[in-house]
Amino acid sequence: MLWVGLAVLNKEYLPKPSKLLWAVFGFVFIVGFADVLGANPYRSFFSNYERMEGFLMISHMALFFLVLTSVFKSKKEWYWWFSTVIVASIFVSFNALLQKLGVYQSLQGGTRVDGTIGNPTYLAAYLMFSFFLSLFLFSEFRKSLFRYAYLAVALFELVIIYFTATRGASLALLGGGFLFIVLYLIFVKAESGRERLFKKAAALGIAVLILVPLALYLLRDSNFVSRSNTLGRLTHISLNDKTTRSRFMIWGMAWKAVKERPILGYGQENFGIIFSKFYNPQLFDQEPWFDRSHDIIFDWLVNAGIIGLLSYLSLFIMSFVLLWQGARYGVVLPKESIILFVALISYFAQNIFVFDNFNTYYVFFGIMAYINTYSYSFPPPPGADAPPAQKANSALNQQKFQPQDKRKSFNTSILAVPKSLSAVCALGIFILIFAYFLSIKPLKQSRALINALRSGAEAKSALDVLNSFKYALSYRSFGDSEVREQLAQFALQTFNNTNIPQEQRNEIARFAVEELEKQVRLIPGDVKYKLFLANLFMVFSSADPTYSQKTELTLLEALKQSPTKQPVYFTLAQYYFNTNQAEKALEISWKAAELAPNYVDAQVNLAMVAIYLGKKDIEERVTVWIEKMFETANDGHNQYPKLINAYSAVNNYSKVVEYYGKLIDVRKKINQPDNAQDRINFAISLAKIGQIDLAKEQVKEAVRLDPDKYGKEEEEIIKYLESGQDLP
Repeated sequence: MLWVGLAVLNKEYLPKPSKLLWAVFGFVFIVGFADVLGANPYRSFFSNYERMEGFLMISHMALFFLVLTSVFKSKKEWYWWFSTVIVASIFVSFNALLQKLGVYQSLQGGTRVDGTIGNPTYLAAYLMFSFFLSLFLFSEFRKSLFRYAYLAVALFELVIIYFTATRGASLALLGGGFLFIVLYLIFVKAESGRERLFKKAAALGIAVLILVPLALYLLRDSNFVSRSNTLGRLTHISLNDKTTRSRFMIWGMAWKAVKERPILGYGQENFGIIFSKFYNPQLFDQEPWFDRSHDIIFDWLVNAGIIGLLSYLSLFIMSFVLLWQGARYGVVLPKESIILFVALISYFAQNIFVFDNFNTYYVFFGIMAYINTYSYSFPPPPGADAPPAQKANSALNQQKFQPQDKRKSFNTSILAVPKSLSAVCALGIFILIFAYFLSIKPLKQSRALINALRSGAEAKSALDVLNSFKYALSYRSFGDSEVREQLAQFALQTFNNTNIPQEQRNEIARFAVEELEKQVRLIPGDVKYKLFLANLFMVFSSADPTYSQKTELTLLEALKQSPTKQPVYFTLAQYYFNTNQAEKALEISWKAAELAPNYVDAQVNLAMVAIYLGKKDIEERVTVWIEKMFETANDGHNQYPKLINAYSAVNNYSKVVEYYGKLIDVRKKINQPDNAQDRINFAISLAKIGQIDLAKEQVKEAVRLDPDKYGKEEEEIIKYLESGQDLP
């Protein structure tokens, strides 16, 4: 709003046409058009709390580009902005360093640092931009000792990027370093002894960039490399790696979506619909839900089709053209153009393996705005007059921009105030109203949600927490989806809490169901919400007799939309089993197991249903297959307890004994702690089949594992086992 007022009062701050400016707003227009025609325009426009992207953010970035390129008139102003970005990154980097030193725990846990951003990959991409900007200013301040502060920052942030153990950013930086040296050797002239020395060092740098990674790869199994989480990740990149396999499968799903809607895609923030519709069942060992393809090319193909991808690529192409022309016309030094060119190439390269976010978008658009100002200093084509933009900005490399006639400009602005003031005020009011609904309301809703979650954590009364959620939902913004998810979690936690009156539990359950039904209607193509709603229906069936039937209808609808998503089958099988439709449960479990025969959970679920139904042929065939999978999966410690419970339910204690023995063996094999309670249960099962002596041995083992709990009860437990009675 302030910039609009400034531009109205002084035309020098109006945007000036350029190829890159048209590329930016062409990109925004195409994305907006794709969002309007997409699968869910509402979500495409607003996004959600987790991502905070969508058309709203893209349009803000375009306006940010417009403001920067219109307001900043000298290199000095631009260098101040770059320095501000770098200073902010220093604080983020120090937080990451404290995580590495153990002062703070990373937000995602584990050994990889994530700073205040909360994701190692995001942090690495953000710091990569700061790294290049630091090198850029180091190159620019040739006669100042302060330049070495920028060099120190660049080296420091390079270390933090290493601590993130992010393969995409690390490989992009490695390739970027190689590219920089090659371009430096080709385009930068050695006009002094110092430059010639730099060129010799650069040539040596190529050898280092080739030999060091090669040596680390050859030594990938050595203690030196294996002890480093980062080096271990970088040197063990394989097509069979779990993450790599998942990327290829997700890209395959994205490609199917592109073929279905190739021109303008599905609109932003609708990958959840694609993930459900084209789900690859071999993704069973990954996260249950993805909202990105983890590849910037496929992301924009999905978001805005081929046209959207081309418009996105045009941002880079126009930037590269301006960098080339800037160096050619002497507006900037070749080194400056090379650094920014390599920065953009490295940024794009690392995005091939991940996706963009706000932290990188704003720096990307800021750098483009800076590059755009080059065009204002280019000479006009031969025989043509310089356009007004070039006359007003005669040379970007001047340290201060001087208007042609300050007094005239000032007087003209004053005279224009009466005519312009009403328009500026009207626009200001419109922007404030716009900002309230698009920014302030979601912000207030997020705070209200935090208060609701805090109320639940502080163990306030259930109705107080419910009222907090209702208050959060009263704002009715794009944050409703997150509030509803958290409300549903709260309802699930409280429903079986007998300390809360049944009437209150039912009220909370019904309200949660109503809100999640609204969410399903808002985004009907996203199976995640349907599955979540079906779980609520199933758990809360005692609160409303209609919920049981709604469970089946919701799950069958979800199955039509996502016929290869195993969790939908699992939930439907559970529903059929709970409602005494065991044959249907077996049929659904069988279909789930067929989707991915190597999915252990699906096979175990099928075996459990077969055990309950007494289907011996299916039970034996599936359990044999499960044992073969355990030979390589080492997952028995998680799955054997499920089979033990199933056999216990049908009183097949010989099988219970068999699987307890296997459970104990596999725990020893993987060095997992033994469990005293399991030993007691093992003893009970042995006693049931008459093996009292072996049962006594298991009781003694339980006493050894937990003497405080079972030491005094040993004799009493043995008496019960010998008498054939169940333990009290």
